[in-house]
Amino acid sequence: MKHSSTKIIITTVILLIVIGAYYNSQQINQLKPALLNHDLPTNNYSAPRKKKKKQQETSCLKARKDTVHPSMFQKLPWPYVNLGFPKMGTSSLHAFFECGGLKSHHFQCGKDFQTNRRVSCAKCISDSVEANKPPLAFCEEADIYTQMDNGTYFPQVELLNEFHQEYPTATFFLTFRNMSKWFHSLSHWPPRPRGPHFNERLQKLNITGFPVGKGKNEEEFTEWYCNHVIRVRELVANSEHHLIEVDIEDNTIGQRMSEMFGISESCWGHANVNLNLHPAVNTSEVTLSKRGVKVVKNAVDKNVKSAGSFFEEIEDTADVGIRATESGYDSQFEDFDDSNDVDTAEIRDNGNNYLAPCFRARSDTVPLSMYGKLPKPWINLGLPKMGTTSLNEFFKCGNYTSYHYICCKDHRNPLLCANCTKQSVRNGLKPLANCPAGDAWTQLDNGRYFPQIELLEEFFQGYPRATFILMFRGMENWYNSMLNWPRNRNKYKPMTERLLKLNITGLPKGKGNDISVFADWHCGHVQRVRDVIAKYPAHLIEIDVEDPAAGQYLEDLFGIKQQCFGQKNANMQIEPTQQ
Repeated sequence: MKHSSTKIIITTVILLIVIGAYYNSQQINQLKPALLNHDLPTNNYSAPRKKKKKQQETSCLKARKDTVHPSMFQKLPWPYVNLGFPKMGTSSLHAFFECGGLKSHHFQCGKDFQTNRRVSCAKCISDSVEANKPPLAFCEEADIYTQMDNGTYFPQVELLNEFHQEYPTATFFLTFRNMSKWFHSLSHWPPRPRGPHFNERLQKLNITGFPVGKGKNEEEFTEWYCNHVIRVRELVANSEHHLIEVDIEDNTIGQRMSEMFGISESCWGHANVNLNLHPAVNTSEVTLSKRGVKVVKNAVDKNVKSAGSFFEEIEDTADVGIRATESGYDSQFEDFDDSNDVDTAEIRDNGNNYLAPCFRARSDTVPLSMYGKLPKPWINLGLPKMGTTSLNEFFKCGNYTSYHYICCKDHRNPLLCANCTKQSVRNGLKPLANCPAGDAWTQLDNGRYFPQIELLEEFFQGYPRATFILMFRGMENWYNSMLNWPRNRNKYKPMTERLLKLNITGLPKGKGNDISVFADWHCGHVQRVRDVIAKYPAHLIEIDVEDPAAGQYLEDLFGIKQQCFGQKNANMQIEPTQQ
């Protein structure tokens, strides 16, 4: 019996060994393909780690929708500060809050306390920190700051810790969009064919996370943005801040913003649409400015105050050497070229990208119902060398009576528009009372007295239902044009030198020796016109003379063929190939 039991045990062990050997052979057969391809898992297998990194990279490019608890909706603490980057919906954010009745700063943050001149958010923030004050101490108070950078200095990057420390409960924003579209937008903004564009300017800067030379391709911009998002999220995670992440391409974002802030969903939209990139945009459904900037009507500029409220009369005897003859001042062809004839050091812009609203023409200022019905007189309030002659020729081509610089040639001494308007006001009359009757006045100034500046209020008071016009062009091109005008440099000094001797509202005597001063002058004038016209039923048309769609826009407004609009007064010394 004992022998039999031993035999059974031995047999069982042998059977188990055979079964185990068969099972192992099956496992090896299953692993043969992996062995042949060297895919056998090891302790150093890194696939999960790579997947984690990829997930992190993807998450930093995607807005989160769950960062604010519903209990905080419409209770989020001020100030609201956008930490996002330009060309990522900053204008849409700005227009949304202004449409909702909140005070919003975008690029500009009110006036300098000492000079009373408008100042960029970047500058007042920088000045505040340099004075050991909280970042917004020297900036005009607002509910939200939607764009703090000026294109060269980025407080949302360089001063992130300072904003966190000084405003520990502030509500922060991060805006998101598709990286390819963002890079495309940067590389085509401002919307002018010859550039320079935003991405090219950024390559010359030295920004935290984006040193000099960076920015040659989409990947480098994506890396910069991703690192910034991660940095902001990490800071907010251990604080009392609320972080709102806004995907401007999300179709539901308008509704979400409405829920969080109690502002109508209709206030949300994409501002600063570049129609050079998006020609299919339906302008009948989208409110546009600069033939490509979508904003809520009058939202961007309704809080802009006058850049100069005191008028100083300028005597005709100012020694600027300007003749009253048509050929002596502004009757040839206008320059629209980035001249190589001028030392680039003379026209450097100190890094200013001129992205503020005052440098961009709007096309949402006239309702469609008024197209072809705009009331006269048509009065250009723009500055010289900004397409005034092109505008004059446009109206003449449409068989309208238009005056440019000279309002009457029948006198032995031609009657300048500047003189007859000033004399009219001196006599207690409307500005055009002593000038010949007409339909349009395309250049009021004579190069030394500027009725469109000094008599601005009088024009609106005298013609409260008139149609007023503002002309725009690139600041570099404008300054370059004035440097090279008139063509006869042996007989006349450049316009820039002559203006130095004058005392014009917004451009006092001795000012005007570089592009930034002229840019400030233009910007202040635009802001003032926009501010004053808000008090009257008049219409304001804004034209970018460098916009390829300007002719079509003018045709829509006035019913004159777009072929009638061209670039006059081209300076042949700058552009000798033009016929």
